[in-house]
Amino acid sequence: MGEVDKLAMNSFLRQFIDAGLAVFPGDIEKSISSTKSEDKIVSVEGSEINVNPNTLNDKIMCVNGVLYGMNKISTPTTFASVLGTMFQNKEARSFLYAMNGTSLQPSFVSNNAKYIMLIPKAAQFEGSEIRTSYSTSTLEQNTEDGWVELSNSSKQGIVNIHSANIRKRNRLLCRTMG
Repeated sequence: MGEVDKLAMNSFLRQFIDAGLAVFPGDIEKSISSTKSEDKIVSVEGSEINVNPNTLNDKIMCVNGVLYGMNKISTPTTFASVLGTMFQNKEARSFLYAMNGTSLQPSFVSNNAKYIMLIPKAAQFEGSEIRTSYSTSTLEQNTEDGWVELSNSSKQGIVNIHSANIRKRNRLLCRTMG
């Protein structure tokens, strides 16, 4: 576990936490089988919770919610999305920290849009005088006052410049031209 980045682990665990009221196995079944967005159970990370209710072994009612024990966990939608690389590749941790400073993650996980993402490596950040602080899971920029944490708007700019929404119209245009 020491090799897994703490921000990535935190995000992984948050994929299984519902932001609303207590969720029961029947609610999970309804969420999985429904095509209506209002029936979907969404995690605090903004992705759909995708758990097979038949894999829920321990069911414990707690004061602040319900705790389920599972022997098998399917890949959370965030990790199977275009963002998956930044969680899996150590060289992409700088971009993971940039994404963490924005509110954009749910957009990239949504089934309503498709994206392409060019994820820079830590060395590319360093070339722009932005360093990765692994101990604090942040990005820092060299200024006249020394190293300071990069602002959230700067992090959002980094994410925006390295991603693009793929629209059907664009794909059709590429097909007719190529």
